[in-house]
Amino acid sequence: MFIRFWRSLSWIILILILSFIPGDKFGEPKLFNHFDLFVHAFLYAVLALINEYDINKNYRNNFYFRSTMPIILIVGTIIGIATEIVQYYLIPNRNGSIYDLIADIIGAFLGITLFRLFLLKK
Repeated sequence: MFIRFWRSLSWIILILILSFIPGDKFGEPKLFNHFDLFVHAFLYAVLALINEYDINKNYRNNFYFRSTMPIILIVGTIIGIATEIVQYYLIPNRNGSIYDLIADIIGAFLGITLFRLFLLKK
């Protein structure tokens, strides 16, 4: 079953790796303040897109997976909460932020919306 979701699992692993890199390895963003919020939103939007694709591809005719939005938002939220807690307590020079979590959730919602607008075959 997990092999069906290799794309989603690979992206989750990428998110975890990026989330758990110590803060002193990044440096200060030069573009503008709060650039990391856009990075969070992007990572979780792609995660939601991939999750929607994997679920739609593997369970298209299954009644239980016709409404995937709550599942994907919950998965994104749980991963976001977990990474922020780990960053706050365990990762040097990183701090967990409610704003990062909000950006994660907004990104997941945007990813779901983009998938449904442009990629979902009706």
